[in-house]
Amino acid sequence: MARKSQRIVDQILAFRPDDGNWLPLDDLLAQLWESGVSDRQIPSLFSLLERYPDEDGAGVLWSIVHGVESLPGYETQLVLSVRRRPSLLGIAMIQRLLNSGTNTVDGESLTELLQTVERSPDCTEEIRRTIASCLLKSR
Repeated sequence: MARKSQRIVDQILAFRPDDGNWLPLDDLLAQLWESGVSDRQIPSLFSLLERYPDEDGAGVLWSIVHGVESLPGYETQLVLSVRRRPSLLGIAMIQRLLNSGTNTVDGESLTELLQTVERSPDCTEEIRRTIASCLLKSR
């Protein structure tokens, strides 16, 4: 089972939307969730969000958000991902943690993380606006 899911993750990592068509990725993600995801594969899924930081993939990338959020212990990898390369969906996941009452991950303040990322040169204007909105809501 693990070998099959790793092959699917490899296909996901190789995915590139063709003329805005994200549906093949949707099929791959459905196969992955069905075959089972290990905690070792979580960083690979976040890397896809990092590769398309301002995208939701016509809604398809939300499948990563929902799937990863169902896995135990994803929060540490989320923080690492957002620090590495902020993405709209990574920020949305941080906001969802804050909304659920989770204020820290591994002792790190999520609000301070957002403030740091907001000042990062890797942060796009759209992500910066999203972070500003998140910070207003969390006050």
